[in-house]
Amino acid sequence: MADKFYEDMTVDELRAEYEEIQRRIETSDPDEDQKGWKQELKILKKAAERRGIYFGESPWAEIERYLQAAEQDMKSLEALDTQKKTFVCENCGKSISVESRIYEKTYRGEKYCLDCRHMHGGRREGAGRPSLGVTRKVSITLPEEYWEVIEDDRGDMKLSAYLRELIIGKMDEIL
Repeated sequence: MADKFYEDMTVDELRAEYEEIQRRIETSDPDEDQKGWKQELKILKKAAERRGIYFGESPWAEIERYLQAAEQDMKSLEALDTQKKTFVCENCGKSISVESRIYEKTYRGEKYCLDCRHMHGGRREGAGRPSLGVTRKVSITLPEEYWEVIEDDRGDMKLSAYLRELIIGKMDEIL
C-alpha cells in the first residue's frame, strides 16, 4: 500500500513530489538507484490517476491525436469534394462545371448532358401507337335524324372510330 501515502496529498504536493522523483531519476546512477525511482514514479502516477490527476501525457492524449488526424482527413476530403470537373455535351456543346462527386455520379462515361439525354417517353422512332393512316379534319353536316341513328348505333364507340369503320367498310366494298 505504498500509494496510500500519495492519496492524502494535495494536487500541488503531488506535482511537487512528481517533479522531485523526475529530478532524482535524471540525476541518479542508471545501474543502481534509477530502477527504484522509476517504480516510485509509477506508484505516484497510479495514485494520482485514480483521483483524475495526470502528469505528462493524459490517457486521452492518444484519442485526441486520433481525433485531430481524423479531422485533418475530413478537411482533405472536403477539399477534394470542392474540386470542380467540367463536362462538355457532345450533342449541344454545353460546358457544365460541377463538383467532382456530382460529376462521378451524373456525367462520368456519358456523352450527353441531362437536357440532351432521352430519359423516358417523348418522341422516338417506333414508339407509341401505330398510325392507321393520314389524319384530316372534316366537318360533316347531316340531318338530325341521321345523327340520332348514329348515336344509337355506335354505343360506347367514339364517333371518330365509328365513322372510320363505316368508311373503311364502304371502301372495302368499292375496292
